[in-house]
Amino acid sequence: MPVIKVFTSAKVPADFEVLLAQTLAKSMGKPAEHMFVVLDDKSRICRGTDNKQQFAIVEITSNTGLTKDANEFHIIEICKLFQVKLNLTPQQILINFFPIHADMIGFNGHVLSKD
Repeated sequence: MPVIKVFTSAKVPADFEVLLAQTLAKSMGKPAEHMFVVLDDKSRICRGTDNKQQFAIVEITSNTGLTKDANEFHIIEICKLFQVKLNLTPQQILINFFPIHADMIGFNGHVLSKD
């Protein structure tokens, strides 16, 4: 059950969160229905003293699919989507990955881990 959080100061099209869920579902090898996307398109973001450009910060939390090699692929796919839909270059996007054990995720009234 990956959770993708996007904080951005860029203008975001109405279907963006669905496109992001589909993109990451494909790159992570998971059904789109398992992806949760949180979008905050009203963020005030600066990089150092630069508050004139648009930026995006992406946080991906998942109990599977986050390795160095996999993350490189996810980064490429995210940057492609953000370039096309948000007009952001890779230099304007920061992506943080947070692997989490299934014992730390609750869904449908239970933890995800299987004993």
